[in-house]
Amino acid sequence: MFSLRRRFILICASLAAVPTCGRWKDTMPKTRDPAAHQLYVNARKLLRSMVAWQVTRQKALSILNDVQTAANQGDWGARALMAYFYRNGFAPPRN
Repeated sequence: MFSLRRRFILICASLAAVPTCGRWKDTMPKTRDPAAHQLYVNARKLLRSMVAWQVTRQKALSILNDVQTAANQGDWGARALMAYFYRNGFAPPRN
């Protein structure tokens, strides 16, 4: 039987092999659907090109629908942007 110290070292070594921050790659698809990615990119460009108070309801719904459609088609960038919208509201992401 391993001592407590030895068990701790083995556990730490197994966790150090793949850090938690590196596991996001395991769930990502290897390739992107070009149509979904283009839909996401166009919606993101439109969102970033407008000042928040200039966005009309129609434009906001268009952006949101395009990003949601791309997210439903599996684009991970669109999924991340939808998560940002849920957390922070509908506003352009800050860099």
